[in-house]
Amino acid sequence: MIVLVLRSELRNKNLREEREVLFMRKFFIAGILVLLMTGLGGQKAYAQVNYEPLELKLMRAVEEALNPELKRKREEEEEKRKAEEERERKEEEQKKIEEQKRIEEERKNEAEKNKMIEAGYKIDFFKIYLAASQRFGTPWQILAAVHVVETGQRGDTSVSSYAGAQGPMQFMPGTFAAYAQDGDGDGQANINDVNDAIHTAANHLAANGFAYGDAFSALYSYNHSGSYVNYVLSIARNFGYSG
Repeated sequence: MIVLVLRSELRNKNLREEREVLFMRKFFIAGILVLLMTGLGGQKAYAQVNYEPLELKLMRAVEEALNPELKRKREEEEEKRKAEEERERKEEEQKKIEEQKRIEEERKNEAEKNKMIEAGYKIDFFKIYLAASQRFGTPWQILAAVHVVETGQRGDTSVSSYAGAQGPMQFMPGTFAAYAQDGDGDGQANINDVNDAIHTAANHLAANGFAYGDAFSALYSYNHSGSYVNYVLSIARNFGYSG
């Protein structure tokens, strides 16, 4: 019986000591917070990291120690904030890359257009050559050269050859029908429309060689003549074509 009483008193004593220690810790922390929040004699204390007031860091630490769930929520919020900042940073970097590409593309196009001017040819249809080239992969210089050779870069025209070829790019009607493209978005492909004819030529040349890098076969399919192929290539090289 005496042993049980002694054990009970010892246990109660230990509990009282633990409570006293806990109370002193809280009292000590509260005292530090009071001192810091009053400015330690007018001087505001700051943490060295991110210049956050030290009292706020201590208050947050105490709150999180007493409330683990609050700490978890704050950590989740911090992770979300960092993820959002990273996403915005990547988006900004991508915008810069795209803008740089656009500027470089404009400079390149301007330089290529100047080559046509220097070579003494019209630039009236440069945008059409470029659009058709980007759409089908046939080099714009080739399209311009074919246009030069076929009709001297005529616009909309119904001019016909003795063999029956028609329009600005001199297509045989059956060939045009097989590769016909609406280049200006009016809902129809017209052999005499310069926009449609250039886009159709780009499609024809890509399908017959340029899609796999064979310039000779592509041009030979357009006009079965080796001298024609060489003549077109020589003009295209004046525009900067290097194939």
